[in-house]
Amino acid sequence: MQQQFEGYLFLHNIAKPKNIGTIIRNAAAFNLTKVFMIGKQGQNKKKFQIAEGFSFFGNHGTFDQMNFHLFNNLKEAKEYFVQNNIYVCGVEIGEGSQNIIKNPFKGHTVFFLGNEGTGLIPEHKAICDQFVYIPQYTQKTASLNVGVASGIIFHHFAQWAGFQEQKVEGEKFLDPEKQKQEKERKKQEMIEQGKKLKKQKLEQQGVYQQQQNNNEQDKVENENNNEQDKVENENNNIQ
Repeated sequence: MQQQFEGYLFLHNIAKPKNIGTIIRNAAAFNLTKVFMIGKQGQNKKKFQIAEGFSFFGNHGTFDQMNFHLFNNLKEAKEYFVQNNIYVCGVEIGEGSQNIIKNPFKGHTVFFLGNEGTGLIPEHKAICDQFVYIPQYTQKTASLNVGVASGIIFHHFAQWAGFQEQKVEGEKFLDPEKQKQEKERKKQEMIEQGKKLKKQKLEQQGVYQQQQNNNEQDKVENENNNEQDKVENENNNIQ
């Protein structure tokens, strides 16, 4: 059985916010486990470290389910990748770039996507261990949108790494986070239902107890009345 490898995403110099959100969504869909970024930490109350100036429009809720790691610069990022045996795979068309269809992956891999206009700049290329490209079959466009390209790249890596396909429910893939929320919701419903039934039972017991008390009181009053009648009858007989 093939060894399980992990995939990661490295975001830097992506210009369009909508593309960033789409890339994050693709990373979540194809089981990339962490997003690396460069920049100063933003003022964010969430547990993730998020760089200032980054927008995640279009992520469709996947932002909250991803782990983020923030670097100060490219050098720090490269040192981290080397220490953790992570190959840096640049997504770029050019000499030495390998066809993605051939799955030229080597192990744990972080994907570095270039800017929409300029691609990977020389500083980016310098930290890459390899490059891949997506083959096209016409000359009608020079390249793919970076968000579209990311989905194709991540999908090929997921297949190569042997990630387990997510189960389907209806016409959608099951969302583990939503499953967890739904399970918690049902749990809370059961708790509330239990409280309601307990309250009803206590109320019923209270009514029953009140009836018992009333019956006991009526019994005592009847006995008292009978005793009083007996005394009055005895007095009448004496007279």
